[in-house]
Amino acid sequence: MTKNEADRYLGSALQIWSELADTILFLDDLSEDDTREIASKFDKVRNISPPSGYSEAWGDETRYRKYLFDYARDYADVGDVVIWLDADMIPMQDPREFFEETCFDSFYFLLYDLWDLELAKYRNEPPFWVGHTNPRLWAIRITEEVKTRKYDWQGRGIHCGHVPFSFDAENPCGMPPDLSILHYGYATQEDREDRDARYQAISHQLTGFEKKHAATILTTPDLAPLPHKSRWHLTRRTDRRIYT
Repeated sequence: MTKNEADRYLGSALQIWSELADTILFLDDLSEDDTREIASKFDKVRNISPPSGYSEAWGDETRYRKYLFDYARDYADVGDVVIWLDADMIPMQDPREFFEETCFDSFYFLLYDLWDLELAKYRNEPPFWVGHTNPRLWAIRITEEVKTRKYDWQGRGIHCGHVPFSFDAENPCGMPPDLSILHYGYATQEDREDRDARYQAISHQLTGFEKKHAATILTTPDLAPLPHKSRWHLTRRTDRRIYT
């Protein structure tokens, strides 16, 4: 799901996802830039239009997440693996071989919040920045039960999750650390200022813990180098440097 991602990492991410995916299901959140035009240049992208009458997803997130989840499970065949990634996320390495050679149905990934592009550093500050120590469900294998079961969602306008809260993770697997996900959402000062402003706009929907978490976005961070080498790196549309 995207929102005004044209001048961020979208094009770079779509190039990488096009190597990995058979189909990229692309749901745009009423972008006002050329986000949709960039996506349409990639052959594997299938643009999904939300039902008419939907408001902006930020602050009304459950309806968008549920719509995308239902669309993905209806579109996919039994046995397919569906992975949810934001427009500023990529896996460190190619996970396809792991998916194909294992019989797991639910896949839990570690996530690193990058804070420095050139030095490949991530934010390492519990209790708020702990995605790299707390595996979360980012991919599922489509089964007959997933196809037919009705699920319940939290109903929150923010942080509702990519899968329903009632989703019963059958046959789960913790992914190897070198197959972790890299998150570029805070990688530059511009990214951080934008994210901070977005959280302030919906602060009334945040829990106490989430407010404390958001308050750290613009503070001086404690950084650590990535423990594993990434096969890919994202670059901003307005920044033509290549990070290796």
